[in-house]
Amino acid sequence: ITGDLVESAGGELALTVRGDGIPPKTFTGPTGSLTQLTSAAAEYVYGQLAPGGWALRLASEGRYAETMEFVQAMAPASSAADKPYLLVARAMALEPTGGSSQEARSVYRAALRLKPDLWDAWITVQNTSMDLGDEQGAWSAAEEMRTAAGGRPGRAPRGAYQTWDLLTWNLPTLLDEL
Repeated sequence: ITGDLVESAGGELALTVRGDGIPPKTFTGPTGSLTQLTSAAAEYVYGQLAPGGWALRLASEGRYAETMEFVQAMAPASSAADKPYLLVARAMALEPTGGSSQEARSVYRAALRLKPDLWDAWITVQNTSMDLGDEQGAWSAAEEMRTAAGGRPGRAPRGAYQTWDLLTWNLPTLLDEL
């Protein structure tokens, strides 16, 4: 990653960043805006190098409209490794931007078809199913997760089984997990 910072005679700053696999981009602003320009450039570089990670960060910060725009722009050309994370970020941003819980659950499931060990996505599918009043769907998702984990305890984190424990009245184990 390299870059240039230029100040024009009129007091404008222009920060250009470029790197391997990163299209060059210039950020401009008044002389006192170097911190904002640097932050914008860093976000751009992060998004170009790790689109899945950047999309998740945007969504976790509540920047849902930006998440949706970013995912739409990056998904078509993203790597197979990034696609599931882009889908999870999209699912996280769906409801706050006018989508439905059912649509979000579908997108989480699409991510899981690409990467069956996204344990947080499994948890969200289970919880969303419960929120929608679909206990059977939540139980089925928990069973699918258990299979993907290779049994219990398996590869999934211990807390990932809380919905299954609640639905099957495995209360001592649920209490221990909590």
